[in-house]
Amino acid sequence: MKHDVGNMLSVVEDKSLIDTYQIRFQEILKNSLTDIYENVEIGFQGGNEAATAYHSPSPEINYWFAPVKSHNRYWNAFGLEVRPERNVNITVEINFPFAFTRSIDGLFLDDGDGHIFIGHRGAGINSRAGSPSIGLKKKTTLRKFEKYIGSLTTVQDGERESGIILISPLDESMPKKIKEFLSFVKRVKDEHKENPE
Repeated sequence: MKHDVGNMLSVVEDKSLIDTYQIRFQEILKNSLTDIYENVEIGFQGGNEAATAYHSPSPEINYWFAPVKSHNRYWNAFGLEVRPERNVNITVEINFPFAFTRSIDGLFLDDGDGHIFIGHRGAGINSRAGSPSIGLKKKTTLRKFEKYIGSLTTVQDGERESGIILISPLDESMPKKIKEFLSFVKRVKDEHKENPE
């Protein structure tokens, strides 16, 4: 997940911009993940939710995406099952808050030159659905990202700077970049199941 970014990125805080970028985020994914599965039960920690899932069998993508209704965030679930039939478990969520908060891990980022990116804070990743006792700590996720992928990206995060995982530009390259992020998360979760930290 290497990206050429000239300026320091800033976390987008404006609600209207977050709304706009979420619409674009979904549009790009739906244009690439064209197989549609209705009423898929998306399993998550503490329950499940019926949603429409979008999938692509292309080897370069080969994952599913499901936007799920939520009261305080744009909940975007992703998984690596071959086809999202009936019941599936989430590999990772890239959720964006309705308004700025650090408690939700997805980020839209602006480079100041008209380019928007997506990122993840590294928290909220559990190694098995419904098992909070074996959730990955944020520092573990970020440390393993640095070990396997490369440096974290320092961004202007409100009044402070934070190190985050930069996933992709918000453009047509995004579906393949998300696959790289999903593959990284799966590797870290599999390792964590064997050797919890």
